[in-house]
Amino acid sequence: MYCKHCELPLKDSQERGGYKSCPKCSRRAGEHIYYPKSSFGFTEKRVTANHPDGIQSYCEPCRGTSTGPYPGHKKCSEV
Repeated sequence: MYCKHCELPLKDSQERGGYKSCPKCSRRAGEHIYYPKSSFGFTEKRVTANHPDGIQSYCEPCRGTSTGPYPGHKKCSEV
């Protein structure tokens, strides 16, 4: 699936400014859904050359049993 706004794959996280998209929320919405980077969590186990800060792939609620998008998000068309 591709974002109806930017036409990039929804399965790939995008970063814009202090925001990052959650692939799980984005696939549900059909458009990249962005949250502040602080909504994702960080861990040394996720550190890579592309993500030296070790940011998680999914927002914190999506790593549990919840389903988003969640309050406080911004759509790709708004970022």
